[in-house]
Parts: sequence; C-alpha cells; structure tokens
Amino acid sequence: MIALHASKLLATNNSRRNRITYPAPTASAGFDLAYRLPFAFWGDSRIPNEIKALIQLGTPRSILELGCGAGTFSRYVAQQGLLATGVDFSPAAIAKARERFAQEKVRAQFLREG
Repeated sequence: MIALHASKLLATNNSRRNRITYPAPTASAGFDLAYRLPFAFWGDSRIPNEIKALIQLGTPRSILELGCGAGTFSRYVAQQGLLATGVDFSPAAIAKARERFAQEKVRAQFLREG
C-alpha cells in the first residue's frame, strides 16, 4: 500500500512492523515518478463545493488550474462548458491529463510550466 500522509510517502506491505517512509515529492522528477504509478496516492477526486458554486454563478467562462496534476478539476470544469487550461511542472502529470482527455468529448488544454 502507498499513501501520502502529512508530507511523507508511506509504503507498507500490510504490516505496521515493515513500514518504510519516503519523503513526499517536492520536485518535478519526484512527481513524474509518482504520476507513472497506476494509481494516484494523494489527493481527493471530489470536486470542492466552492468550484461548483463559482460555476453556478455563470460568470466565469474559463479557468486556469495551476498544479493541475492529472486534470481532475479541469475535466469537471470542461464538462460544465467552460474553457479549461491546466498547468503543471510534471511532464508525466501533463501526459496523464492529456491521455485522460483523449477519450473525453470535452476538451481542455494542458501546458507544462517551465
């Protein structure tokens, strides 16, 4: 099992005795490694109520998501009819976001910072 807990990446083999702690990613290369895993070990895929409320106001027509990762929020916003642009410094994250969107009917733009 791999999980992120308060700035530490924990890897266990279902036994508390054999727990190994790794530092959480802090640079592009570390995030690249994490995004290449078959699952996301951090984050919450739920859309915050604040984002939903902002979209319901009807005033924003586009969003810029900084640190977009795999593009979860950009995907939701694009599904609501807004123009979404996601930016991340991890090439692996941007690749994952673009791959996820390739199968969607909605579109978003994903850019690599730097």
